[in-house]
This record gives sequence, structure tokens and C-alpha cells, in this order.
Amino acid sequence: VTIGYQNITIPPVESGTYFIGCIIDVNNEVSELTHGNNTIIPKYVDEFHVLDSSLVTRGAIKIVNSWGTGSWENKPDGHYWVTYETAKSLNMSVRYYYNDFSHVYEPTIIATFNISHLHRDQCHIVFGLGDPDNPIMEKEFQSRWGSSYYAGSEPFPDNTIALDISEFAPYINEYDLFLRTDTSSSSDNGVLNNFAVEFYSDYDEEAFKIISGETGGFSSNMQTDFLAPTANSLSAEEHNSVIPLDRASPDQMGFIEEYPGVEELAHDMDIIGVYEEGKNYNIIVDSKYGTGDIPPTIEQWKTMVKLRAVDNKRKFGILPNEVDHSETQYFPPVGNQGREGSCVAFTFGYYIQTYTEAREHNWDLSGTSGGGDWPGYPLSNLDKIISPDFLYHQINGGSPGANGTVAASFINRIGGSSWQEMPYSDDEESGESPYFYNWPSESAYREAAQYRGRETNPTYWSYNTSGYFVITSDAEITLLKELLAAGYCVYVSVEAAALYNLFDSNDVVTGYSSGAMSTNHANTIVGYKEGSAWDLDNPDD
Repeated sequence: VTIGYQNITIPPVESGTYFIGCIIDVNNEVSELTHGNNTIIPKYVDEFHVLDSSLVTRGAIKIVNSWGTGSWENKPDGHYWVTYETAKSLNMSVRYYYNDFSHVYEPTIIATFNISHLHRDQCHIVFGLGDPDNPIMEKEFQSRWGSSYYAGSEPFPDNTIALDISEFAPYINEYDLFLRTDTSSSSDNGVLNNFAVEFYSDYDEEAFKIISGETGGFSSNMQTDFLAPTANSLSAEEHNSVIPLDRASPDQMGFIEEYPGVEELAHDMDIIGVYEEGKNYNIIVDSKYGTGDIPPTIEQWKTMVKLRAVDNKRKFGILPNEVDHSETQYFPPVGNQGREGSCVAFTFGYYIQTYTEAREHNWDLSGTSGGGDWPGYPLSNLDKIISPDFLYHQINGGSPGANGTVAASFINRIGGSSWQEMPYSDDEESGESPYFYNWPSESAYREAAQYRGRETNPTYWSYNTSGYFVITSDAEITLLKELLAAGYCVYVSVEAAALYNLFDSNDVVTGYSSGAMSTNHANTIVGYKEGSAWDLDNPDD
């Protein structure tokens, strides 16, 4: 390790994250450098990471699909297995977003607004504090892909929209809140009909204070700012009551991420793919199963971070032989997206965020009944299962399919409402034009504020709030195991028909060595088995 201009040899240590500092003592004036009680602040500090380089034993990854249970598999249970060696050969790509299961999150500040505008993808909505041209903090409402706002070319809904802005709490009593409309040159004029800020000390009760903001019209091809006078609006006691609990606990696993280098990025883009305008990403399999996993755009790739290591506070080499979150009380029953291209929303919303919130609230979903119009429709606990349509309808841009980076950002910024508030439907035969892109009700938005992922950037300037890695070696298998053992379920991209055609009689993919496949379908990694826990002939026993 080089610190400052000095080369320092690090003795053998356990895996994890370390900080090492040094004081350049050219004149031998710092006597404490040779004592264990040295309290002098170092001049140079470097962070370094020790990876677990242990060989990975034989094993397999458990993956849950969103096609219900039935003809797509050999055993009707909704999941399958991919052996470690096959995962490495496939270069399987994994994505995740931060979560914290330690306490229940409650919003404290909600911004409400209603806009009349014919094209919600041509009218970008941003909230912020302070000078709109130089804000202290800001937060985007609509999802976007690079520079385009991927909201669909439909009007804003008639109902009021509610957005959790509790992350603004530390500074909202010092600065005014603004709502900014930024319209394109091809846009129509619009009207902000109402704008208000609600403050809560208990989200189950009524707001203790509501501050109305400016309203009025706005024109195309310009930025218009509307202010709500929040500066000095709260007493010290009131302000203290709206500071939310941090959604990150100090004992949470730490993620060490970096932007990939040029060659590495090119390799990953080749493996995972780059979004192509006009391409149909909802490939229908067997005339009844949708896909819909859209790869990142060029702009997104430039901002994506890659997981290098994790610091999970464990001792070196200690990981369980088996993890399976789908067998816990927190995991919802196997879902079915039907023909709709909503696999990303089922992965990040229905599966991962439902599981996360159930863990956080200690909900028991084990007795959830299913059925409905097709296998995989929950009939109970609908108030505790995150709706895939709440997510999907706001990120598909009015056409089939969705992007995982956008989905993760959406859950972190806005959250997810329950199936009860926004039931899922893939009824493309109904003749109802907005069946896959109508936006939610006010009550759904208000509920979603409670069920958000964890923000990672404390200044909230970053739009992309998720990471990725590609499984190419035992090191990435270990990274995946670390995430799963820490309580995470994660997203994986597959080529549905090609991969599922490789299933053996137990729905295991093994022995594959032909390299990476193109991908079109998002699935959910829920666990793994290895060593004595893994039996190729009886994977589910």
C-alpha cells in the first residue's frame, strides 16, 4: 500500500475494509510513533480492501421466476437452480439496491401537487431547497433514462400526487422549498393547480402543519419555479419532530463500489447490452409469458457503479452453506406477470421490495393464498405485497418493458404502494388504452412513501442509486453469497427461453460452458446451496 510517498507492507489480516494512516517524521521528532497509544492525527490516510480469496466449493444459486408455476418448468414450484460453474460461464449480471432491515421507516414531509399537462414526458418535475439555480438539495420526480424523461407521452393524472421529501428535513426550516417545471420545446403549456407541503410527527395521524405553495401556469421550452415558504416555518420542537430516522444503521454491511475502467466497462456493456431505440424487449414465450428486461442506455452506463467488495462485519471465511429467503415468512408467493413486459417490476417491486418491507415490519406472508385470473395472483395480504404495476406503469415510458436501473432509482426515490391500492393487471385484451401506463391514485402515492428503498448518496444529487456486478469468477460468487447472507435478494438478467430450455428434470442448469447469452428477462436470486447442503439430484431437499 502506498500512502503519501511511502510504500508500506501490510501484514496478513482478515477480509474487510481498513484505514491506515502515517505521519512523515523526517526529523524523528514524533516519539509517539513507536507507541501503541499514538493519538497524533495522520497526515496521509488510505483506504484499502482485503478480499476473501477462498476457493468456492461446489454449489448453485436459487432463482425465482415471475411466470407463476406450470409449463415453463419441469417441477411446478416457480424456481430453478444455476450451478456456480454455469453462472460463471454465463457471465450472469446481478443488480442490487441498498436496504436496511433494522427499523421501520416513516415519512415526515410530503409534497403534494396537481399538474395539468398533456405530455408528462415533456414536463420534468423537480423539488429542491434554496435557490433553484443553485439548490442545497434537489430530487427528481419522474424516472429518466439519461437525458430523456421516461414517463410516457400521456397527460398527468387528474388526481393529486404525493411525494416523500423527508430527506429534506434537516434543511427545510432554513430554506424555501421549490417545485420546478422544466418543459421541452415541443411541449404544450401547463398549469400547476395546487402545491403544498405537509409535515408529520406521526404518519398515521393528520399532518400537524400544511404550507401552501405558489401555483399558476407555465409555458413550453422554459423553466418555471414555484416556491413554498418553508424557511423559518417550524418551531425548534416541530423541526426536531420531522427529522426522520436514518435509513442506514451503523452495523449495516458496507458496499465498496467503483466506476469500472474503460476496458472493463466495454466488456460489461457487451455482456449485458445497451438499450436500442425502437427494439421490442417484451419477447413473448410460449404465447403466454412476457419478458421485458431492458438494458441500460449509454448515459446510464456512464454513471453505474460496480461492486468490488463488501464489509459485512463477519469473521474471515464464515458463510453459511445454505441461504434461502424464499422459504422465510417474508417472501411473497410466486407471482405471474402474464404477457405483460413487467419482469423488472416483479423482480424489484413484487419480490425484492415486498420481502424487504416484510422483514422491516416483521410481517408474516407465509399463509398468503393465491389464484385469481391466472396462477400467481395473491388473494390475501394484499395490503402487504408491493404492487408491480405501481412501479411498472411509471417506468415503462408507455411501451412494453422496463429498465432495472430506473426501477431501483424509482423505489429509492418514491417507493412502492401495495397490491391493494393498485392491483396488477396484464389485461391487454380489455380495450382500455392505459392498462399498462396509467399512473396511480393519490392514496397509492401516499402509501408508497412508507415503502422506499434506502438512499445511498447523502446529498441526493445522484439519480442512479444501485450497483451491479458480473459473475465471472469465484470472487463474484463470494460477493453474491455475501449479499444473500446479509439478507438481500437481488436481480439477475437471463435469456428466458434459451436458459430455461437447459433445465434438467429438477430445473437445474448445470454443465453449461458456452459463454454469455443475450438477456431479456429479469429474475430474482433468493439464495444458494453449497458443500454438504447441495445435492444436484435433490436440489430442493
